[in-house]
Amino acid sequence: MAAAMKLDTLGYAARMFSTGLLDEQFQQLLLLQDGSEQNFVAKIVTLFCQEAERIIGELAMQLDKPCVNFDEVAAFADKLEGSSACVGAQSVKNFCIQLDVVCQWRSRDRCLKTLAALRAAFYDLRGKFKAMLQLEQQQAEATK
Repeated sequence: MAAAMKLDTLGYAARMFSTGLLDEQFQQLLLLQDGSEQNFVAKIVTLFCQEAERIIGELAMQLDKPCVNFDEVAAFADKLEGSSACVGAQSVKNFCIQLDVVCQWRSRDRCLKTLAALRAAFYDLRGKFKAMLQLEQQQAEATK
């Protein structure tokens, strides 16, 4: 349960909410974590980060092609938007929505700028997720 998480970890997550990195969906993930699966949130976050990094790489490759297939770029953006929504990664989700809109304009330059912002938001979130999970792990080890 979320109550099992230490106050420092919850405080760190609260700061991520207040800055718009996360939304209420992440709170729902925290509530799903119980004593029988201590690493539930860590596993979900890790899988999200791996998948997001792969999709961002795909987006970059698509936009690097001489003839950009904007429908395919939009499809990858939609996939990442869905993954982001599932874990409550609000900032990443919002940039995915922007990228989808920019794809409709068929502008490689705008897509690249939006991808750069998306990538920066993802790396910021990933770094904070890593720090939060390390803090939680340290607290778990301290209570052993």
